Amino acid sequence: MSVIWSVAAALLAVRVYREYRAGLVVGLLVFSHCVLDFISHPIPFSSFSWRSWQWSYGHPLAPDLPLLFGSSPKVGLGLYNSISAVEATALEFGMFILGGAVYATFVFKNRKAGRSQAA
Repeated sequence: MSVIWSVAAALLAVRVYREYRAGLVVGLLVFSHCVLDFISHPIPFSSFSWRSWQWSYGHPLAPDLPLLFGSSPKVGLGLYNSISAVEATALEFGMFILGGAVYATFVFKNRKAGRSQAA
């Protein structure tokens, strides 16, 4: 299913941006998201409530990532079963900051290259 979602997102990006490189980047981003979901799932968002919030989940969670559709077998390596919620939150924020840094570096290099070509 990850490949299907990735190809669909890539084709949509090519159609919207009219550039194959954009489609490739979007497709790879969607695929990497699916891989990271497989590593980290399960996490109990459907059963989350602020009243019962705790910094550790207390018990292993069953896999919840469907292979195809809702009724297909569920998978997941369960990273969130072996780390606390604080560590999971720090990991998620760290990945977000890393992604932002990669994006900012790419934008900065492209703007700098555009200025040097115009001069």
